[in-house]
Amino acid sequence: MLARRASGVQASVPNLALEFTDSGNTYVDLGANTFFTGGTNRTCTAWVKPNGSTASGLIVALGYSGTNYAWRFRLDSRYLRVEIQGSNYVSSLLCPDGEWSFVACVLDGSQLKDHTIYLNTSSETTGSSTNPIQTTGSNAMIGTYEASNSASGTSCIDASLDDIRLYDTALSPTDLTTLYNNRGAAVVQTNLVGWWKFDEGTADTAATGTDSIIDSSSSGKHGTPYNSPYYRAV
Repeated sequence: MLARRASGVQASVPNLALEFTDSGNTYVDLGANTFFTGGTNRTCTAWVKPNGSTASGLIVALGYSGTNYAWRFRLDSRYLRVEIQGSNYVSSLLCPDGEWSFVACVLDGSQLKDHTIYLNTSSETTGSSTNPIQTTGSNAMIGTYEASNSASGTSCIDASLDDIRLYDTALSPTDLTTLYNNRGAAVVQTNLVGWWKFDEGTADTAATGTDSIIDSSSSGKHGTPYNSPYYRAV
């Protein structure tokens, strides 16, 4: 569980986010997955605002859609869910519709049971599946998943996303609290392997162009948007 903000402390808020829709099949392709493979410890954090009471879809997906070869963090009718191909865990953590929430998924081990999912100041440890994680080096996606070496264009998320970060380590609750209290800020930089702020565009215009979604980490993993997700003011 994360610490609450001290009285009077406000999280910094960036100017823009990126709005995705399932009906429009919008997503961002990050290119080849070089972030982590196999059962490497990892953390994914993001700010999420569901666009509807039953909003579902992928936040971040790594690996092909094959047995034990995918790792995904997503919404399932606004509940936070982590999955590896062949097994998944739907948490009891429900993102409020139309509101921004801080979410995180931390893997500290190599099996589904080793995940902890966070929603704002609440957390939950996943179930007891022993399926190992064997993520391949395929493409990484924001907003959808990859199937048969190409973006599926399905299970696209119905939500706005902001300040997505990937780390090749299991962040501590202290680090997660820092991120929760400092949205969009250059904090918790150690082991940061991907960071997409979605601040490179103009509000109410479509994101377009190869590698136009900027990776603010040192990895240079810029993303290419498909089917025109829209920049929105936060």
